[in-house]
Order: sequence, then C-alpha cells, then structure tokens
Amino acid sequence: MVFDILDLQCGPYALIGKDRQLFLGGDSNDSVGQFTERRIVPERSAISWAANFAAMKAWETEYGMRMSLLIAPAKEEIFPNYFPFPRASRTVLDDFRFRFAANNPVVPIHELRAQRQFAYCETDTHWTDHGATLAAKAVLKHWGMDETIIGELPQEFVSRQRHGDLGVKLEPHRASYQLVFAKDPDRLLVFDNGVRNQGCIRMWKNPDAPLPNSCLIFGDSFGTNFAQSLTGVFSQVTYAYRPASFCTTLSGMLNPSHVILQITQRFLHGSPDRRETIFDTAATKINSLPDAERQALTRSFFAQADGPFSALISSHLERL
Repeated sequence: MVFDILDLQCGPYALIGKDRQLFLGGDSNDSVGQFTERRIVPERSAISWAANFAAMKAWETEYGMRMSLLIAPAKEEIFPNYFPFPRASRTVLDDFRFRFAANNPVVPIHELRAQRQFAYCETDTHWTDHGATLAAKAVLKHWGMDETIIGELPQEFVSRQRHGDLGVKLEPHRASYQLVFAKDPDRLLVFDNGVRNQGCIRMWKNPDAPLPNSCLIFGDSFGTNFAQSLTGVFSQVTYAYRPASFCTTLSGMLNPSHVILQITQRFLHGSPDRRETIFDTAATKINSLPDAERQALTRSFFAQADGPFSALISSHLERL
C-alpha cells in the first residue's frame, strides 16, 4: 500500500491515508509526531492542567454548576488503521488520560469509532454534525441524564458535499459527503458578537427544550457544531471560542447550570490560557480589523446596547 504527503512545503498539509482519507500534517502542534512518537504531557503543561482541574472543582462549588472537560479526538485516533503511520504505544493523549483519570474527562473515542464513517468525513479534520451529536450524547450520559432528555439531541441528518479544511489543501480541491443537521440550529441563534475564532461568542435559545437550564461551552473549532447539537436539550446554549479556558466574567453574566470545557486532542500538550477574559480577546480581534469592518461591528454593538444582551454588549464596548 502506498501513502503520500501532498505538500512538502512548510505549514499544514493534507496527508493521504487509506481509502482517500485525509489527515492533518505539518501543523504547529505536530499532530503526526504526537500520534506516532512515544511522548508525554510536558511537565509545565501537566502542572497547569492539574491546577485547572482543581479550579474546576472550586468553580462547581462556587457557582453551583456541573462542569466537565471534553476532549475531541483527532481524526487519526478514530481511523488509526487508515493513517499512514502506526500509532505509538503511549501518546500524549494516553499520558494525559493516565495522569488525570481521577478527573474523569470525557473522551468519546469508542462512540465515534463505532460510527466513524458518519462521524468524520474524508476531507476534514473535524467531526461532522453527526459526530458532534455523538460527543454531546457522551457528555449527557456522563452527567447521568435521562434517555428521554438525551433523545432530544438532533436525530435527523442529511448528506451534503463539502471541501473541508483538508480538501482545500489539495490541488485540485477535493470534496466529500458528510452528515449535517437536517434542521439548521441557527434558526435559534439570538446573539453573535461577529468575532470569528478566538473571542467568538454565540448564543442560541430554544423555548421548547426539555431542560430550562443554561449550558455554556468554552471550546475550539470542534465546539461550534457541538454547541449547536445541544440546542435541542437546553433552553439556552452559549458557545465561546476559548479552548477549555473558563471565563468567570462571562459565566457570571450567564449563570449557567452546566459548563463544558472542550479542547481538541492535539492541543493537550499545551494548557488552558486564563490570562484574560474572552471580552479582552474579542476586543483585540475587533481592534485589529480593517477600519470599515471594525466601525460596522461597533455600530452594531451600539444598536443593541439597550436590548436583551446589554451586559454582553457593554462588556465589548468598554474594551474597544
């Protein structure tokens, strides 16, 4: 069997595996090395993670909420026999799970592997909407929720063709089919601060949800459709792009009953960054926008200043 690396230049590239499956290579986190070499969590990161888990227990007590860490498995973890190179006997993920087993992080590898052809697609590093829903189901089960509640997660999906973040790295670009939500969850979207990636805050409200509770997710790019999947369960779901990094300022405003700190497997060798609030991160992003975009976004904030999200808006404006 022949495998190939499509792009030998510096920077991320698409790594071609068995049956046309694409994987990420050349990224700054060295995803290939993390999967194929025997490694452990760096000691400095391990100390930071231990402090983060201790803080989670304190936050649960202080704010009266349920909190869990969710690790989004790398695609090669779900398709190890499709990956061009063999898995190491002890990876960073293995070491992390061993070190912090007592903290019981949610790592839905088995759930995703069981439906892997539907949970991930050929041309993307991320889980599909169906895969995100499987992860959401794993978290709800971890919290001991009733099956009738879990059954309110999205059940209907449709197949759509998309290039994906790996398909666009090929020449010519390659697309593949993946399962997406049959009903657009953004029909329930009520707030979007207009920031993309780091600093993004989005909120959905569902008056028909079985739980009148509020769920807050601090995550990365895997967290977007993961948050959307939970809109069928919680009456309010908020997603903040801040990988596994709790923000007391945002949580204090929203008073969630449940909090999920989500992070992708390849980021585990680092540690959550809690040096500033998500509003500071958003302000940095907004202030770096071209003048016209920054002014348009600022005007939209002023237009909402007296609305139902005035606290969120004020926290943005006072930092601009």
